[in-house]
Amino acid sequence: MGALDILRAVFAGLLILLLPGLAWSFVLLHKRTITWLERVVASVGLSMALLVVTLFVANRFFRVSINLRSSAVIVLLLVTVALLVALLQRRRGLAFWLRR
Repeated sequence: MGALDILRAVFAGLLILLLPGLAWSFVLLHKRTITWLERVVASVGLSMALLVVTLFVANRFFRVSINLRSSAVIVLLLVTVALLVALLQRRRGLAFWLRR
């Protein structure tokens, strides 16, 4: 196993196990009530759950085959939607359930 394979595995692990959940954790979890360690642990769980459900729905209802390309596109879509929702929450104050 060469250095390129190790680098590829680390990048794929971060992309799949951390990035979607981290983006959605900023949408769903208030930043003052959770530490970074808790956010990272929650992100791994959120990422796994979101990817499994999204890939299942895409495959079952839209006949999208599950492969590397479709998985990468779904990860990028999940992250993009989460970032847009977070941006709207900050700009328009849509996170009314987070206010105390």
